[in-house]
Amino acid sequence: MGANGLTVSTFSTGVPNLDSLLGGGLPANTLNILAGEPGTGKTILAQQAMFHYVKEHPDARVLYLTTLSEPAMKVIRYLQSFEFYDPDAFGTRVVYRDVGGFLREHPTRELLEEIVRLVEEYNPALLCIDSFKAIRDLMPNSEEFRRFCYDLSVRLSSAACTTLLLGEYEDVDSADGAEFAVADGIVQMRRGTLNGEPQRMIRVKKMRGQPMNMGEFPFAISSAGIHVYTPALLIDQMPALKEEVERIATGVPGLDDLLHGGLQRGRSVMLSGVSGSGKTTLALQFLIEGAKRGERGILYSFEETEERLVALATRFGWDLKPYLASGLIRLIARPLTEVRVDMDLERMATEVERLRPQRVVMDSFSVFLHKIDDHAMQRDVAFQVARMIARGGAIALLISDIPSHEPNRVSRFGVEETVVDGTIVLSTELRAGKRVRYIEVYKMRAVDHVRGRHRMEIGEGGIRVFYRAPEHGDAGSSAVISYSPMEGIVDADVPYDHSWLVRGGPGSGKSVWAVQFAVERLRSGEAVLFVATEAGSRTILSSMERLGLLTEPYLEAGQLVVKSAEDDPELDIDDPESFFNTITLWLDAMPKPCARILDSLTPLMVGMTPDEFKAMLTKRRLFARNDVSLLDTVMASSDQLQPYLTNHFDVVIDLYTPDWGDLRGADDRGRPVMRVVKARGVRVDTRPYPFRISKEGGVVVQKDFYGARS
Repeated sequence: MGANGLTVSTFSTGVPNLDSLLGGGLPANTLNILAGEPGTGKTILAQQAMFHYVKEHPDARVLYLTTLSEPAMKVIRYLQSFEFYDPDAFGTRVVYRDVGGFLREHPTRELLEEIVRLVEEYNPALLCIDSFKAIRDLMPNSEEFRRFCYDLSVRLSSAACTTLLLGEYEDVDSADGAEFAVADGIVQMRRGTLNGEPQRMIRVKKMRGQPMNMGEFPFAISSAGIHVYTPALLIDQMPALKEEVERIATGVPGLDDLLHGGLQRGRSVMLSGVSGSGKTTLALQFLIEGAKRGERGILYSFEETEERLVALATRFGWDLKPYLASGLIRLIARPLTEVRVDMDLERMATEVERLRPQRVVMDSFSVFLHKIDDHAMQRDVAFQVARMIARGGAIALLISDIPSHEPNRVSRFGVEETVVDGTIVLSTELRAGKRVRYIEVYKMRAVDHVRGRHRMEIGEGGIRVFYRAPEHGDAGSSAVISYSPMEGIVDADVPYDHSWLVRGGPGSGKSVWAVQFAVERLRSGEAVLFVATEAGSRTILSSMERLGLLTEPYLEAGQLVVKSAEDDPELDIDDPESFFNTITLWLDAMPKPCARILDSLTPLMVGMTPDEFKAMLTKRRLFARNDVSLLDTVMASSDQLQPYLTNHFDVVIDLYTPDWGDLRGADDRGRPVMRVVKARGVRVDTRPYPFRISKEGGVVVQKDFYGARS
């Protein structure tokens, strides 16, 4: 609609996206120039518009006049290879006439009458003259050509005919050409280089009375004709879905805990890492989790073929074929050599709008951006992708390959992370000859998440992150715990979820205390996971049986599980993070309530720096649940870790042989004692008490020691 409120009548050119650049289509009853050097596609565009017009208006006719450029028969011969060509319309509703012979035999001033005569004869709604520049070149002078252009525009306007004048004009010709002065619209086509590759470009320089877009856009010619690529405009036109605030599971154990439940819809997240860090594996796991939930997903791969992606998934036990067959997952592989940024981005936008997938992966985004040699354009494309995902209501993982010689970078080009909503970084380290992997939620805009770097592993079933959010289960009748050596020393019930530490020197009986704790838990109807680092599983079971427990029934029922670093290769004490992650998985499978006993922490403590050991203890929160009780043993020492250990546990019991003066009476010399150093939340007698280890009853504390001597 114009400024005066009148609506300008337009019609579609049939060229995808060109109408939006023209401001809605080609205005009716106007004279327009289609300019460009030879080979830019002017003739194809004009004929595509002609055949589209008669398809949309079955009763109309269009007229194509050739002058002294390509003969009409040559034009027609090549025309038949395009899909828009309609043999039924050819010659009847799409009429071709060659006025080149007339132009050679008659003065150019008579050409005007011939053109008008043909227009009156066929009454076309659309007239194309190819090439109009050939007419200008044959004019005796510029004054006569200017009069010719003016008269032609007046006569054609009277005939209610929309005209396209095709010519081999360069961009500079529009400054002083008479035909450009009378033209209502000017469309320039050219060949150039975009992102380092040959490309055809189109720009609307003028369109009188229309809100046209004056930007320059790439286009391609295929058997379907010309397609103009305007991904930014298409994305802006996508109807936006209502923003979702719910968290969607990634399907990666531990990662959803780091994200406090998962990712939000409408968010684009960059997944960065060096080669081999697990980016593609995580992306596949993300898509498969969605498919299991009935959510559609698309993976755009610029590095792998569909066959290799299916094979990769199979190695992790994932069968992609049913999801591919049902359409829940689409794999779209485009070799790097075939990538055209605007073309592929528009195809993505079209797919996202049509399918409305819930999950999208680009593998890799950095390969896609690699086709762009300008940082500003890289940022613009990244913004368009993020906007496409937001308007489509999907979640996107955009994979970025970090150069191996710059592992501390967050992205390849340094602009992507400023545009996307979140960044997750995968990294690796070589430790003791073993490659270990890490994951970090580096950024997640407006969403709370767990900070810091966390270990992860790639194994059967995909990626697992060594993190578990603290759980608060219902322990039911096991909300408190009893332990016979402590009765009378602690004057209240100890909560079940408390963590215990038994600390003592060599031969002080720490393992016996741990075994007795396990036996009492089993006899109370609880489950026990007993992990030993310095003894074999058979030794632990024999110790339980010496305390009168028949272990076989508990083992068969799954109520008792005994694991040993000597017997189980999964328990790698040289890799504490993996060690505790393995125990976490075993604990998850145990019935609840359950006591997890670790005898002992000492080998782990010896192989770590104090700071590493403190960090490892902090990560024991993986086991924190109301229905899980923890007991660890450790070698007592005089180092700086002992106060930290005391603070870290809820109940701390020290076992030692006292010096003279600690206990009264020479007859007590050499007897071991136990002392409750700490019992959080309850009152406790912190005096040392002698104890002994009996063959049948285990730990026996002399609880009347002070009462008998008072």
